[in-house]
Amino acid sequence: SVTINEAGTGYYLVQPAAAAAPTVAQVQAGTAFAMTANVAATPAISGLTASTAYKIYFVAKDAAGNVQAAVQSVAVTTTAATAPHAKSLLLLKPLSH
Repeated sequence: SVTINEAGTGYYLVQPAAAAAPTVAQVQAGTAFAMTANVAATPAISGLTASTAYKIYFVAKDAAGNVQAAVQSVAVTTTAATAPHAKSLLLLKPLSH
């Protein structure tokens, strides 16, 4: 799950673990989801291949349009049986204004 301190929009991008890290703009071009202030959001991530290592990248934008300056990431590996939802991604620091 991910948390921000103000209402806004979260964005994530899933890439193979060995891929180069994306920019903030590249993550924003990924999948968007609504976020409520101080409430953990757990976006469902589908389409992952079993027994595969990935990195999930995340940035947030608050309602005032302030975008997180740095991309956050978490490394995950799917199980052999099924490709699970990414859970407990990371807890984000508040956006700077």
